[in-house]
Amino acid sequence: MNDMGCPYRKWHWHDGGPDHVCTKDGLQNTSCKDSYSDWYQCEEVKPTKDNMMTFNEYQSLAKSTDIYPPDKALDCHILGLANEAGEVAGKLKKIYRDKDGLVSLLDKAEISKELGDVLWYVACTAYDLEIALEDIAIMNINKLADRKERNKLGGSGDHR
Repeated sequence: MNDMGCPYRKWHWHDGGPDHVCTKDGLQNTSCKDSYSDWYQCEEVKPTKDNMMTFNEYQSLAKSTDIYPPDKALDCHILGLANEAGEVAGKLKKIYRDKDGLVSLLDKAEISKELGDVLWYVACTAYDLEIALEDIAIMNINKLADRKERNKLGGSGDHR
C-alpha cells in the first residue's frame, strides 16, 4: 500500500477501478481508464454522499451493460453468477496452495474484480426476476439481524 492508502502502487499502469482517482501532473484524468499509454499517480477516494450509489442505481447501471438476449438472460445470468463465484473461490484456493494463505494487496485487487463480476450477475438476475437489488439487501440484513437476535446465526437451513 502506498503512502496515500491506495492498494495500487503510487505510480501504476492504469487499469481502472472505483476506489481511486488517477492524476497526471496534478490534474485529475477522468479518461485514463481507456488510456493504457501512460503512468498515473493514484489516490484513494473516500466515500461521500456525492460519490456513492444505491443498490438500485447500481442495478440500473449494470443492466444498461447487459448484452444477453432477453429470452435467455435469466439462464445466462445465473450461469454467469455461478461461474464468477467459482472464480473468486479459485483465486482463494490458489492463495492457499501457492502462498500459504497470505493474501497480498494484488490478490485483494484481483478478488475485488471478480466480486464486482459476481455483483453484476446478482444485479442482473434480480432485474430478470423483477426484484429491486435494494429490496434484496434490506430483506437479507433484516433476516440476519433477526437470526442474531435469536442467537441463530450458526447452523443450517433457511428457516432457522
